[in-house]
Amino acid sequence: MNKRNYPTLLVVTAAIAFAAWSGRDRGDRTIPFEWQDAYGEGEHIDLLVDLNDHLSHRRAADLLGEFEGAALNSRYSADEQLYRVRVPREEAPQVIERLRGDRRVEFVEPDYTFSIDGFAGAAAAVDDPLYQFQWNFDQVNAAQAWRHSRGRGAVVAVIDTGVAFEDDADRGWSRVRDLGGTGFVAGYDFVSDDAFPFDEHGHGTHVAGTIAQTTNNGYGVAGLAPAARIMPLRVLDRHGRGNTADIADAIRFAADNGADVINMSLGGPIPSRIMSDAVRYAHRKGVIVIAAAGNSGWALPSFPAAYRHVVAVSATQYDRTTTFYSNYGSYIDIAAPGGNVRVDQNGDGRPDGVMQETVVVGNPAEHEFGLYMGTSMAAPHVAGIAALIHAQGIRHPDRIESVLLATASDEVPTMDAARYGAGIVDAAAATKANLKNFQLPRLVLAAALVFLLLVIARRNQLALRPGAALAGSVFVATGFAAVIAVIGVFGVASASMSSLAASPLFWADSLGIAGLSHSAIMMSALPALAVFAVAGHARGATSRALVIGVAAGFAALLLGEAIAPLADLTLIPGIGVADRLWLAANGAAVVALAALSLRRH
Repeated sequence: MNKRNYPTLLVVTAAIAFAAWSGRDRGDRTIPFEWQDAYGEGEHIDLLVDLNDHLSHRRAADLLGEFEGAALNSRYSADEQLYRVRVPREEAPQVIERLRGDRRVEFVEPDYTFSIDGFAGAAAAVDDPLYQFQWNFDQVNAAQAWRHSRGRGAVVAVIDTGVAFEDDADRGWSRVRDLGGTGFVAGYDFVSDDAFPFDEHGHGTHVAGTIAQTTNNGYGVAGLAPAARIMPLRVLDRHGRGNTADIADAIRFAADNGADVINMSLGGPIPSRIMSDAVRYAHRKGVIVIAAAGNSGWALPSFPAAYRHVVAVSATQYDRTTTFYSNYGSYIDIAAPGGNVRVDQNGDGRPDGVMQETVVVGNPAEHEFGLYMGTSMAAPHVAGIAALIHAQGIRHPDRIESVLLATASDEVPTMDAARYGAGIVDAAAATKANLKNFQLPRLVLAAALVFLLLVIARRNQLALRPGAALAGSVFVATGFAAVIAVIGVFGVASASMSSLAASPLFWADSLGIAGLSHSAIMMSALPALAVFAVAGHARGATSRALVIGVAAGFAALLLGEAIAPLADLTLIPGIGVADRLWLAANGAAVVALAALSLRRH
């Protein structure tokens, strides 16, 4: 071995040893400053100083006044009070120790340079319809999944090199043609600090294409969730490199501005508490975070993939084996196609890379259909499928992750959890899981509550029609899910029809008010009270049965959500226990209200 490689080997060995010792949520650990060579070269080093959120600007200025040029990392760092300061390299350990002992400082760490995970360049460029060459979509059963969901309503943040999402005449840049029908929401460029996160590299556009490239437009290739919208967030420059603070700011930006899924096809070997905290923040806001597992080809954790609340994705090739470059280890959650441009296992005359239309590396004014490989290409497959699941009404990040993992395929040459996690992601199985895992329990619960209320009615000598009561309860508890499932058996259910079953309160979503169907007000006893106020005095056996059925169905909906919540409740802080208590209490209140109404007749 060349002696010049010894320092690099020592740094990497230290990284492996520390990562193995520190556990999965490694962002909560202190970073050894002995790694300072990994934070760039030069006489100075940038430190990220996270101040107490409630510290006044005057006190912040007093604290950081000794550092020349101290400033917020970006305008989106203000709420978190995240500052960047530059200090002489030899003084950095003492400065870190002093700041960490100051009560006004939440945390301080050196800024680390991250890079794209797994970009391997373009292996081919063609200009005719190319879906037939997207073997990777066949591997995840995309076509079958599109019968159930297209991702409508989901927003996926692509934290990357940017996306070629619109034209810039002054620079001669143009939107990639096969993104012409793709929806976008406002993003941000944290590299240039402006609102135009255009891709000067090609990596981010390729990733966005896998998620939502325009589909069925007679041109180019397809995207996994073509009806989803992309939020482009640029944190990596034209060379594919970026820093911790920008990535953390982008994560918080996505969480604060309506993203449902975050994809990060980037990584590095050193953990960051600042980035880990940003991931935790996004999770609390109800966002599922997906990240590439890394491309070292060995058991070296990559961050942010190895953080808690992040779905770490390894890469497979055409024959469903994991690739030579894909990282492995206990932090891997799931596998997805990442491609291998060194082989042509399917014999189609092209290298087995992942194909999407993107900008030409080094020339963002030109576009091509590039074949890339890497865990960078694997992660957006999972992000796209997460968008399909979200569009079906499963919006709690933990619940989406559980669907992804529970439905992953273990039909692989040699199942090894360290390489595959739960298996290869399966879009078709994941989008079918809604009825089995969430709607069926609500259906059973609704029937049980109807039976209970019928028993109460019989004891009070009230005439009710069981069929009408059951129909009312099933409709409210599961929306159109049961109806769509029956239609699907005959092969005529479309994705647009299935979207009616996305949420039991789909009609509330249709009013266009974000989060209405999962607000604490809507998901309470109040709608049931309104039904009783309007129709609670019905005397006919059928009408009375429908009212009771609606009450039973709504109670089943609330209690079902308490058992397995599909989404975070708005108006209630946090995500978890408080939501469940609210849902359970209101579900019990609806049952009590229905029983009381039967006694009063």
